[in-house]
Amino acid sequence: MKRRIASVVTVAATVATVVGAGVTNASAESARVNSALAVQGGKCTYNGYSGWGPFEAVSRKGKGDEKYNEGYTVRGYKILALRTGKIHDRSAAELSLASKGDKVWVTISHDKGKTWKSCGHKTAKANGQTITSTKYLHSGSDVHNRYMRACAKTGGKVWCADIGNKSNRNHSDGKKRYWWTDS
Repeated sequence: MKRRIASVVTVAATVATVVGAGVTNASAESARVNSALAVQGGKCTYNGYSGWGPFEAVSRKGKGDEKYNEGYTVRGYKILALRTGKIHDRSAAELSLASKGDKVWVTISHDKGKTWKSCGHKTAKANGQTITSTKYLHSGSDVHNRYMRACAKTGGKVWCADIGNKSNRNHSDGKKRYWWTDS
């Protein structure tokens, strides 16, 4: 029993590290993430939405603020942003100039970045597409302390947006990571 608990803790730590870091060895890290998700059930348990909601005005977190690079994280020519509606406060990751097979999703935490769930994966079907993940409530009467960040897998490498209004160092490498929250 002790060995099984230790394995689950190790796998959970690996997920936190992989999700929080820009991964350079994608195949090894993907195997670790898939293994970890299998232990955790592999499913995002948050209610997702296929659309933004009626009359929604959608923008991006950090838009209009130089401190947040106008809300964009750029790798090569690919642009990653966390898009959020102003009325219904649903958020989603958006990847512009995607290549066929690129993926985009959000990571969500409710404990200030100690644990994360990857949710709403979408895959580009053609080159040049803009792909958007499933939408999730960013805040609301039944959503509290939600941290959210846009992530992508491009060219075999996993990376996440490196901007946000909250930060933490809850990673084995001690590097500061940034996240968006409305709480």
